[in-house]
Amino acid sequence: MPKRKFLLKHTTLLATILLLSLITYLLHLSHHRTSLASESTKRLSLEILQWNPEAPPHIAIATISTPNTNSRSLALWSAYASRLGHELYIQHTPVVRGFANPLLWLQHVIAIELMKDSSSDDRTEWIVYVSSTAAIPSNPSVPLTHFLPPTSFPSASTLTFIGTKSPSNEIDTSLFYIRVSSLSLRILTLAMAAVYLDPQQDWGDKITGAALRDVFEREGYRDKVLWVPGQWWDGKDAVVVKPHVSEGGRGLVEIEKALETAEEGFRVRGKETYPNKEEVGMFWKLVAEARLVLDAAKEREHEDGGEGFVQEVMELRHVVELRTWDIRALMSAIDTVKEKLGVGDIVGFESVVG
Repeated sequence: MPKRKFLLKHTTLLATILLLSLITYLLHLSHHRTSLASESTKRLSLEILQWNPEAPPHIAIATISTPNTNSRSLALWSAYASRLGHELYIQHTPVVRGFANPLLWLQHVIAIELMKDSSSDDRTEWIVYVSSTAAIPSNPSVPLTHFLPPTSFPSASTLTFIGTKSPSNEIDTSLFYIRVSSLSLRILTLAMAAVYLDPQQDWGDKITGAALRDVFEREGYRDKVLWVPGQWWDGKDAVVVKPHVSEGGRGLVEIEKALETAEEGFRVRGKETYPNKEEVGMFWKLVAEARLVLDAAKEREHEDGGEGFVQEVMELRHVVELRTWDIRALMSAIDTVKEKLGVGDIVGFESVVG
């Protein structure tokens, strides 16, 4: 009975969510992004991959102002957006209480952008969602475009979500990128529906991230997301600093320290970009190499059944889809499959982990 009451209580809200998403999806079904063709896996060459920050896509920032939001944090995000030319969306009144609010807010922002003329210079391609209480901008020398894939990256046009994970597989929702697309609306809807339709599941205390993880671990969505190293988005030299609130504490001291670090970062002109361009470029080349190796393994499977390295290919696929942030595991999985394939080096890589 409790489960039935819970479902009945949320039926109207869920129906509204699904209807809004369906209408928006149908309105923009004609919006098509041409996928870039992948290089031939027989050549196994990455020479076309050029990290090109000189032609950045349009990015908007979306955040939420809550009773717990520090006005200094919002002021810093406003200054960051103004300095780098980003539109800033701030939600002051929650749509609903709880985990679904940021997801509904993002649906709203994405819908606004989708309704703009696709050929307009005002049209945004990516939304960077930030928690105004958990991610404070600290280095305005780091542009948000710094972390996007090269335009020649395999399946760059279908990549929909860029985020970070903890070693325990939790999605960090304090900062992530989500593409302005109909697919993003569907993903956000599925994340909300997952929780509302299965209230008995233990979603933990970070329900928004758990709901998104539920979607991204499904077949058909794993290749739409990519996980970057978490240290890229946390630290005094990084684009943001995150208050590390001790368990059981209110975090006031940690937040104050983070704000002081961030404000000092804004006062320092010409800070170095962290991570540097070479490290970011190397990461994208490594992920691209992994995908090309998987394509080569698939071709070999069609040719001779791929006997003898099925397990190794499965491990590489697992890392590519769920753990690209783990650079060591990614490099190891790539080398193992390349050895089995007998293809040798695809391109010369330097270690990015020291």
